Amino acid sequence: QLVLLNKMPNLAFVNAELIVQEGGLPPLVDLLASSNEGIQQQAAGALWSLSVNAENHIKVVREGALPYLVRLLQSQNPKIQEQAAGTLRNLGVNDENKIKIVQEGALPHIIALMRSMQDSVLIQATGCLRNLSVHPQNEFKIVQEGGIKPLVSLLRSPNYKVVEQAAVTLRNLSVNDANKVYFATDGAIPPLIALLRSPQLVIQEQAAVIIRNLSLTSENERSIIQEGGLPAIIALLRTNEPRLQVHAAVILRNLSVSTENEMKIVQEGSLPPLINLLRSSEAEVQENAAGALRNLSESDQNKVRIVQEGGLAWLVPLMRSPSVKVLEQVVMVLWNLSVNADNKLRMVEKGALPGLVALLRSPEERIQELAVGTV
Repeated sequence: QLVLLNKMPNLAFVNAELIVQEGGLPPLVDLLASSNEGIQQQAAGALWSLSVNAENHIKVVREGALPYLVRLLQSQNPKIQEQAAGTLRNLGVNDENKIKIVQEGALPHIIALMRSMQDSVLIQATGCLRNLSVHPQNEFKIVQEGGIKPLVSLLRSPNYKVVEQAAVTLRNLSVNDANKVYFATDGAIPPLIALLRSPQLVIQEQAAVIIRNLSLTSENERSIIQEGGLPAIIALLRTNEPRLQVHAAVILRNLSVSTENEMKIVQEGSLPPLINLLRSSEAEVQENAAGALRNLSESDQNKVRIVQEGGLAWLVPLMRSPSVKVLEQVVMVLWNLSVNADNKLRMVEKGALPGLVALLRSPEERIQELAVGTV
């Protein structure tokens, strides 16, 4: 029996459909319950290979594999842990299975595996949690089971594959408003800030999106500033990656809603790179850079500094943008800047009036309203 099983994972990877057609699933599932570790390992390995095939996701669960796989997560054998977690990871791609795996009580055991010393186990366990965390019903349950702390610890792993899986899972969890407060209390902010400087673009972006999501709450907003996040966020504005530029601009836009943060953001040198992004060929970059400048320009001191830094040279041409979203943010910045008496003269000198007058004829009422206010 064991000799046959030794060959089964390799056969399953190539002949998944044939093995299922020949009735191979039920006996493989039954063998998960064997008291022989060797048989458990080979049966789990075969099911892991079979579960790569999307057509088998429901079939494996229908055959009653979940209770056995959850039990195998608790094995002391790292290879069995890896195979059980890997199989559940594959099965968890299916939305229906995401709920069933959690209902079967898998979460505490998957989370426990995230303290493993084996990278192979960590990758499968975090990958499994990543798939489960996509479902809105599971987001808060994972946090309730204590999932954030071990995920945060894995952000410091030297293995970038482990870090990536942990970061994507945290990204999924950070979407839920009820979860956001736990990120600061569980120490997530410092390692996330550190990952903004990761040489791995994928990891950099995941960290940026998490911080972007977290920056929407006042508690996390304070933590991001206090933990020294501004230099790393501003550095992303200077990258050549539009996605990172957008995330960084949105973070600053969110943080700058607080009057207390406005001056800190400017003191850290955010204005030159934000103004430079107005020159981007990407409308989303332009919109969010202008959105951050809009908030920053609420401050009297910043009204002057934005003009001194050459902001008008790029804001004025953007009044010809075909994007209504870009136009809205740009004209709001100009409205704020026009409150300052010296800026009024500079805006006329830089040719702002023709553009504003043209916008009075905009088909968009909101743009008309903003243009009238600025004029």
